[in-house]
Amino acid sequence: MESGSDRILKFIEKDFRAEQIVRAFDLLNKTDIMTGAAFLIGVPTETEEDIWKTIDLAKRINAYHTHFYPYTPFPGSPLAEYCRKNGLIRYPERLEDWADFEYARSDRTAISEREIKKISAQFEVRNVLNSLQRGELAILSNFLNLEQFQNFRSWTNFFRQAFRTGRGIWSSARSAEKPIL
Repeated sequence: MESGSDRILKFIEKDFRAEQIVRAFDLLNKTDIMTGAAFLIGVPTETEEDIWKTIDLAKRINAYHTHFYPYTPFPGSPLAEYCRKNGLIRYPERLEDWADFEYARSDRTAISEREIKKISAQFEVRNVLNSLQRGELAILSNFLNLEQFQNFRSWTNFFRQAFRTGRGIWSSARSAEKPIL
């Protein structure tokens, strides 16, 4: 998918548009196929409006698993060249400097890193709930390291942490200006 904004989809040279994605997922969601969707945040020229279109699309398609990733301008790609030419990124000149180079940086996005993490966390909770609802422990293991749960102490720590995480997500969702889910 990568974006819910037709402008961004065109900019990154995708041969489909948001409504085509919706129609495809409408058909897929009528089957037993477990769908997945991956979206990028921080694509060059992306505005806050584009990001909200992406979030809205993610909700509309109701994929079984949804993930958000920061855009990464890999050297040699057309978008990385766009970033370089427009001063959005500067590649290291010395080999040693590549060790500290950060491909994905939150200062390139129209919303804060905190907002991106909040969005991602809420969709991750939705992913886990979808797995639990279908009783698919194997898929749930993608999100959790099940080897940690070999003893009771690990289980109690897991539920304590899950409660804290859920409480944190709930309170941040209530305080958000615009509800995400």
